[in-house]
Order: sequence, then C-alpha cells, then structure tokens
Amino acid sequence: MFDRKAQWIWDATDRKAYHHYLQAKETFKLTSSQLAGPITLQITACSYYMLTLNGKVIGHGPAKSAHGKRSVDTYDLIPFAQRGENELIITALSVGAGTMTAAYQDAGLIFQINVGKRAIVSNAETQVRTDPTRKRPTSRRWIMPCVEDVEAAGLAKRGGWKNATVIDGSDIALHERRVPLPSREVLPVKRVVSCDAVKLPNVNVTFIVKPYLVDEKQRYRCNTYHRHAYLVSEIHSPVDQTFELTPALGNFSWWINGKHMVDATGWNTSAYGDKPIRVKLTKGKNLLVGISRNSHHEDASLCGHADKPLTFKNPFAKGMFALVLDDQDAKLITGKKQLTTDWQAMPGFVKRINPKHGFTDGAIQPYAEGARVIKPLDADINAATMDTLTLPAAKDGSASRTIVDLGVLHNGYLCFDCDAQSDGRLIFSMFEAIKEDPQVVIHWPGINNALRYRTTKGRQSFESFFAYGVRYIAIHHTGSKPVTLKNLRVLTANCNMVAKGSLQTDNPIINAIYKQGIQSQLSGMDDTYTDCPTFEQVNWNYDNRTTALANYVTFSSDAITQNSIRLFSEDPHFQGMVRSQYPSDWENFIPLWSFHWIMWVRDYWWHSGDTTFAKQMMPCITRGLEHALSLRDERGLLSMPGVWHFVDWARGRDDDHAVNAAEQGGLLGGFGSCSPVRQSVGQDLWQTKFAVAKTIQPTQDSNQRTSLVQRPSSLCRQSPCRWQSVTCKQHGHQCPAVSAWRSR
Repeated sequence: MFDRKAQWIWDATDRKAYHHYLQAKETFKLTSSQLAGPITLQITACSYYMLTLNGKVIGHGPAKSAHGKRSVDTYDLIPFAQRGENELIITALSVGAGTMTAAYQDAGLIFQINVGKRAIVSNAETQVRTDPTRKRPTSRRWIMPCVEDVEAAGLAKRGGWKNATVIDGSDIALHERRVPLPSREVLPVKRVVSCDAVKLPNVNVTFIVKPYLVDEKQRYRCNTYHRHAYLVSEIHSPVDQTFELTPALGNFSWWINGKHMVDATGWNTSAYGDKPIRVKLTKGKNLLVGISRNSHHEDASLCGHADKPLTFKNPFAKGMFALVLDDQDAKLITGKKQLTTDWQAMPGFVKRINPKHGFTDGAIQPYAEGARVIKPLDADINAATMDTLTLPAAKDGSASRTIVDLGVLHNGYLCFDCDAQSDGRLIFSMFEAIKEDPQVVIHWPGINNALRYRTTKGRQSFESFFAYGVRYIAIHHTGSKPVTLKNLRVLTANCNMVAKGSLQTDNPIINAIYKQGIQSQLSGMDDTYTDCPTFEQVNWNYDNRTTALANYVTFSSDAITQNSIRLFSEDPHFQGMVRSQYPSDWENFIPLWSFHWIMWVRDYWWHSGDTTFAKQMMPCITRGLEHALSLRDERGLLSMPGVWHFVDWARGRDDDHAVNAAEQGGLLGGFGSCSPVRQSVGQDLWQTKFAVAKTIQPTQDSNQRTSLVQRPSSLCRQSPCRWQSVTCKQHGHQCPAVSAWRSR
C-alpha cells in the first residue's frame, strides 16, 4: 500500500494517551509541469485524521476498520496544490479507548505523497506537535467521541514542531478503502427558529473513573463494568447558598450532605426530570458522594447553577476526588456526619488518583441542556435562507442562544466563517427534533454531540474534526460583543450520495413517505450503515439488514452493503457467531442478531448475484453455525444462558430465557439462508467446512454444558479441530475465546 520507506509515526507521548490530538506537517515544492499531475496522497491513522493542504480541508478518515486492520484513503491533490511551496497539515487523534464505532488500536499515522514517480513519505524527519487548538481536557462518552473543544487562538501558532517518533506498525494490516470518500455536499441553514437570552450552568466538573474500576485489559474497551465504588469529594462554597443540579451523564447516584440528589445514567438525562433538583450548601465544606454500581463510561459529570462559584477538592490528596471500592452489598455511607470518616482506612481505598482525572469545563453538552431561558431576543426568524448570522452579545454571565434549522437530518462536518471583535465562546449543540408551539422545546439526544469554539479577535474559518448527526443547531454565544457567523453549513459525510431509485404515484402521501425514506437512508450511512445519527452511529447487524433491503430501492450501494457485512467477518475476537455490532470494542452479543447477519449475506447475494463475495463470507457463516450447534441442550435446542436475549424492545417483554423460541427460528433461518448460497459457491466448500458441524451431537448432561458466561466456547484454528472448551486438548494450547458477555 505504501512505499517501503514510509513509516508509521507519532509524537513522544504515550500511544495510549486519552483523547490526544497530534499535528503532522510536510512541506514540498511543485513545478508547473508537476501540477499537470498526477499528484496523490495515501493516508491512514489510528484512530482518526483530518487533512488540509495549503489551508484548505481536503477530507477526513479513515473508514471504519476491524481490529488489527486499517483502511487506506487516496486523495487527488491537484485541485488543492499550487506552484511553489505547499504545506500539508494532518491532525490525528488518539482516542485512548475503544468505542461502539471504532476498534481500539495504539495511536499511529502513516502517509505518502506521490508526485509522479517521486514519493514523499512519513518518517523520522516529519514534523509533529501537539495540536495547539485542542489543549483542554475533554469529557467523552463511550458511544462515540463526537465532542470537540477548540481554541481559535491556536490556529495562528507556528512553533513547537519536532521530529516525529517512528513506531512499529507491523501489527496493522492495510487495505484499500472499500467505499467512496465522504460526499461533502453543502447543507446551508434554512431558517432561524428562535433567539433567546439564556443562563448557562456555572458549575461543571468531570471525574474520569474507569481506569480505577476495571483491569488494564478492560480499560481500552467499552464493555459494561460492574464495580461498587464511592466517589468522594468536598464541595467548597464561599457562602451559604442553593445549588441546582442540571442534566449530565454518567452512571452515578449522587448524594450531597447526606441528601439523595439523582440516580444519573449514561444513556440519557431523563433521571433529572422536569422539576429542579436543589440542595442547600453551607459555607465551607460540603460532602459529595457518588455511588457507582455499573457503567459503560470513562467518566461522570456533575453540572448545575450556583450563585457563587464552587470548588471541588479531594479530601485526602491532590485533585478533585477520591475513590473507595466496596462490596456490592455494603451499607451505604452517604451522610454529612461521615465527613470525617476515615475513608483511607477502608480496604478498598484507591491511594493514587491522577489529579488530571478531575477537571472543570470539560463536558460541553450539559451547558446546552442545562441552559435557563431568560427572555426572547430580537432576531429575524422568518428568513428563508441565512448566509450571515449575527449572534448578540451576552453580558453578566448570560449567553445568547440562536437555534437554526438545516431542513433535514444528516451526518456531516460543521463549518463556518467567523468575524469576532473580541475573545468569546461559542457552544454548538446538535440535535434532531424540536417542538415549536406554543414555545420552543428541544429534544436533546441524551449524549455528547456538541462542540465548543473559543473565538479570537478577527476573521477565522473552521471545520469540525468529527462528523455530527444534525438537523438543528443551538448556538450559544458568551461574549461582550456580537459575533458574526458567515456561511454556516454542514458538509455531508455520506459515502454514497447518488439516489438511484424513484417513486411517483398519484398519492402525495406515499410519495412523501418514499422521499423521507431516502433521507433516512442518507442520514444513516457513512462508510457503513449506521443508526441514530445524533446518538450512536453504530453498525448494528440487525438494523443493517433492514436498511440494506431499503437500500436496493433507493441507492443500490453495493459498496456500503459489502463493507458493512465484511467487517463482521474480519473481527478477530468473535470467531464463531458474530457480535451484534462492529467495528467496536463493546463485546456485545445478541444471538438472534448473529443469525440475522447470516441472512443478511443471503439477502445481498440474492440481490447482487455476487458469488465471489458470498464465497468469502462462507467460512465465517460456517463457524457461526458450528458455534450455535455446539450449544444445544439435551433436547437438541439452542441454549444460551447469560447472554442478551433481545427479541423486542418493549415494556414487559419476556425474552430473557436460555432457550428462546425466536433464537431457534433464527438458527433455522441461518441454515435456510445457507442452502442456496452453498449451492452457488460449491458443494466442496460446504462439505469440507461443515462436515464437523453436521456430526456434532447434543450434550446429554445439561449440568455439564458450557456456559457462555462462566466458560467460553472456543474454536481451535488448527484444522480439523472441533469446538472445544477454552483449552484445545488435541493441540495443547489456549484457543481464542468466542464468548458472550451480559451487556444489560
């Protein structure tokens, strides 16, 4: 994929660093004859990159990739190149943990500029530095890392460059990008919904807790973890005052001075309800106790309004908080009378907390969700299009909030030009639903989907690093002078923009439904099929099967379907029945959805006739069916205790059974789907790959059956092994586990 001299690089920081942005720079000269082309760039990174040439953004990537693999993007640089000196700037991000949309890999970057036959490659001479626009610690959620905190003043900084550190990338297999590059179609603002003066929360603290509650292996994954722990902090108040909590995420029950405040969750902020949650603080020290029992998240946030600033301190050491690990059934210790309790004497006291793991102002979405409307502001809300927006000044601790509508929901990069008279702060919160009558009520997505941009005096241009799911944008401005936004827009991140289907009937409602379906497809595709653009953007294999069927009467994007399917077959950790979503570091398993993946392959083969692709998927299908057959009980029925039996998402559902009728049907559907495919790809393949599975006998003693939770089943890769327990006795080695974890 690259010239042999191209090397993986990073800076001198830990390649596992949490949310670390790096910039790499390469300068090169071009002659007039060279500008005739071709001039291309090949690039990939762990985990994400953003690319600019001569100050213009070219693109973002890479496409979603499996563990140990990376998709390589190729760009034509001719439209952005110039005669003489050219400057390539790459911003790369180390997420520092796996997510539901990305498989974790230690940070790294590799690229190559091709000028005719000449190759300019990444190596030890490439200049790198920490991104000067992104220095603040930022709170990030487990689902997706779509949250940014940018300081425009850093855009003008020129120094700090050092030679890159060459790293070993031999464990990463590279492949060409399988889908088109993001579309970058312009979505302009269609109208202004409202403009109000609001008061933002002035208390905003974040505690990063996951590194202390899980082992080293789980630290880089996003599995649910179950650990009973106390978070202990002192809230120092300069006066007697009332503290009102506002919505924030993180799986903690919060107690202040012995009073239970709220049982916060990581999925949404509904626990805060419609009524204010208030507590009276005394001057001096107040006891904050958070109780964690289970969570997905790296962090927990606490936000709200107070008349006077509050300070959070660890009672026993530096930083903002202490942690005490305790037994799940231990008596709760929450009251103010325990303020002097010797927590340090408890067996589970964590002696060393990194002071950097507690910080203020790092969670961005809670500012938007906790804003109080003070009064409406004058604004032209009837304009059909908006090329220029003037954001009113906001003084005395207030902010102006302008809500704009793009007209459609999409997934894309937020862009704008800005003219500021002084330093200020803009918070952009993206969401998809709103109620306007009789007053504006926002439906927040319940997850971080926000961006903060700190302006500097003068003109500046910006494009977000991440693609956000967005229809409406609530823009909060804090500053003593107005700010002018020009050309506010979203550039779509869809990887197949051309609709190939159409429907025109004499029924306008049916026509409108079809048109809305097309838009739903667009908002649910980037380089794979995804769901919930403002919430998850996850490649779920059940939802994707349904989406792929709709795709055939709208876009007919074989590339998107193939990539979405293929990623599951490349998962090195689930070598039997595939997991429910991938790529991901949530080791989540839903049996019925694994069978839907097999049926999805059959659907694709039916519609495309692509026998070669079906043949490539057959080994993974076979392993999955073998795995399922090995889990039959004494009656011959599939029995899977301790996994997520997800048949329906509804109140009162009754599907949490080891032997589940729908899953028997799913297994049958998997076999039925294989029948026509196997005939197409060849009988020999079916016989050699599936002979073992056909002869597996059901276990007679149900007490000896392998439990997926307690004793994972495994598939030995040394043919002709059958499914064994964790250790393969025939070959005497530890086999890679194919397991399921309770995820709810």
